[in-house]
This record gives sequence, C-alpha cells and structure tokens, in this order.
Amino acid sequence: MAASNKKIKVAICGSGIAGLSLLFGLLKHPHLEPILYEVGLEIAGDEGVGVGLAPNALRALKLIDPELREAVTRAGAGQGPNAGTEVVQVGDLKGDVGYLFQRSKFIEQLFKLVPQETCRTNKKLSRVEDNSSGVGGDGVHSTVRKYILQDDPSCAPIFSQQYFYVALVPMEEAKKKLPKECFDVYCQYAWMGSGRGMLMHNPCNNGETLQLLAAFTTDEPWDPEKWTSEKSHDEMRKDLSSWGKTGEGFTELYEVQSTLLVRSIWEHPHAPTYNSSHACIIGDAAHAMQPWQAGGAGQAIEDSMILQTLLGAIKDVPEIPSALDTYTKMQKERTQYVQTMSGGMGEILMGKGDADPDLEELRKIVPRRWDEMWYFDLDKHQEEALKVMKASIKST
Repeated sequence: MAASNKKIKVAICGSGIAGLSLLFGLLKHPHLEPILYEVGLEIAGDEGVGVGLAPNALRALKLIDPELREAVTRAGAGQGPNAGTEVVQVGDLKGDVGYLFQRSKFIEQLFKLVPQETCRTNKKLSRVEDNSSGVGGDGVHSTVRKYILQDDPSCAPIFSQQYFYVALVPMEEAKKKLPKECFDVYCQYAWMGSGRGMLMHNPCNNGETLQLLAAFTTDEPWDPEKWTSEKSHDEMRKDLSSWGKTGEGFTELYEVQSTLLVRSIWEHPHAPTYNSSHACIIGDAAHAMQPWQAGGAGQAIEDSMILQTLLGAIKDVPEIPSALDTYTKMQKERTQYVQTMSGGMGEILMGKGDADPDLEELRKIVPRRWDEMWYFDLDKHQEEALKVMKASIKST
C-alpha cells in the first residue's frame, strides 16, 4: 500500500492492446488509480486486421493475470492440436503455440475485463504537462512520444516504403478461390517474393475466416497524415499479376470490395529513452515496428507487464521516476531487438537486400529468428526489474 492514504493517479492514453492490458494490471493494486483515455467514441479495434500473439505474449499476459490469458481463447483463438499459428514449421520447444485472431475481438474481450468507469472515450490528448503522471499507449503518431523525445531525430515515425492490402473472408469462400495447397496444413502461410512483395494468409476466429494480406514495396512517399490510400482494382490486379494461381485467388477475393484501401506500414527509429520524469510510452508509441514477425503486440504486452509490476511496487509519487527509469532500462534493448528482427524478416520474405534465397539456408535461419523472441525468460526479467527499481529508489 502507498505510504500515504492518497491514491497515485495514472493516466493511460490509448485503448489498444498495450493500454487495456496495462489498465487491467494496474487495477489490481489498491494504491493506484488508473484511468484510460481514448480519442474515439468507443473502445474498439480495427475490424479488418488480425493480430498475432506468440508464446512470449501469452506468457506475459499470464504474468499480468491469468484472466488476461483466458481472454485470448474467448477472442476466438481456438484450442486443440491443430489450432494456432505455425510459421514455416517453427516449433516451440516448450510446447507453446502462437495464435492469430481478429484484433477487434481481442480488444472487446479486454474491455469486458475492466470497469467501464475507468475508461473515458472521446478524449483527445493535446499536451502533456510537466510532473503529470501519464502513460502513452497512443500509437505510432504518439503525442506523449513527442513530449518525451522533443527534438530528438528519433521522435517521428518513418514510412517503411511498404503498403499492404488486407481482407478477412469466409473460409469456405477462400477455399473456392485459392489453390488446394494453400490449405494443406492449418497454419499461417507466407509466399516469398523476389524483391518487391509477399503474400500471407492465415486462419482466424477458430477457422471461420481467412485473413489475406498482400504486401508490396514502393519508392513513392506517403502522406504522414494518412494511414490508408485508395487503390483502383486495376492497380491491385497489376500488383498481383505475377503471383500465379495464388495471386489470382487473392485478386478475386479482393475484387468483391467496392473500395480498395491499402494500409501503410510505419516504424520508429530506435529511441534513446521511453520515459521522462513522470511520463512514459509503451507499445507502438515506444517502438512501432514492421509486422513480419508478429512481434508488435507481444512487445506491447511485455511493456505492460513490466510497467504494472514496477508501478504496483512503488509506495508514493516520488518513486515514479525510478519506476519509469527502470522500465526504460528493462524494455528498450529487448523491444528494439525485436524491432530490428521484424524488419529483417520483411527483407527475407520480400526477397530484398542481402536475404539469401537458397531454400536450405532459409530453413536454417528462419526458425532461429524466433528463438530470442519466444524463449525470452520473462519471469527472470520481471524479477530483475524489481531489483533494479529498488536499488534506484534506495540510492535517491
């Protein structure tokens, strides 16, 4: 319990996976009074996007609270020997499985776990005042990041020169359009490109739907004020024209959309810090990354797990800076490593850069790229964070 009877207020900006999982974790501690603020009129995820949670993300959820781990199942991730996301036969030596499901369904389940009065919608963050206690889970174009990093060159996100089409379609319809070999195994498939793009499809929502993602590189700039851009059906057909029968199936399934919106992929340069005094950033606000190793959501959850552990252990407001300094110290190296690996995986999948197309070599290097992400010792990491913070508090 806090040294005084007055609760420590914590403002969380953003109702994504990072913000909601942090809110749930902080609510367990009676000396904390967290409130989540969301710019939208309601708490809702993007209907058209799937989210991947690797085994490390599932373990982090369980460390926050086992009930959060159960939310994954309720979101439609499925169970059983054939459920989950299998990436080029990347097995988890501990028997764990990764999952992919619709992001909005997971957000919905997380929202159900927190008291509605702790979430305030239609609230836009305009500025961050000095000495305020706030957590920025406000995404790629984060206001809190701008406050913390100021004029640092790493402050603004950069366009990765990649865009993608995405659609969630009924599984039965997908099976009519795509080649039979696309369904030989219940798993995520990635079809590698030869320099400009890649195709990916994966079952979602207990196998009821299939997410289709077609990503391409471009030399053109992108308006930083816009997430999406409209493409004509002819442009889409041209993008997919060299992808054989699988590309033809993607084309037919995309063509049913009257409006084709492609989404841009943005990432952050590595930031020198994730905090300043009483404010910090988590998730995409701290380390937006390319999605090619399904690591972004997992790192956001790990951020929330460590941050709620630290804030849950402080006794009064003056200890907040030590908690946030420790958060940066524990999370910066880990998350930026995953950032780098995710970008490198995109190079491999799209056949760009120094990526070696030799199949035997790929069979060796691709599974290794998941090892540090999946098998990271989160229990030890959590214990070390508490030790570092206690030493910091003792020295001040």
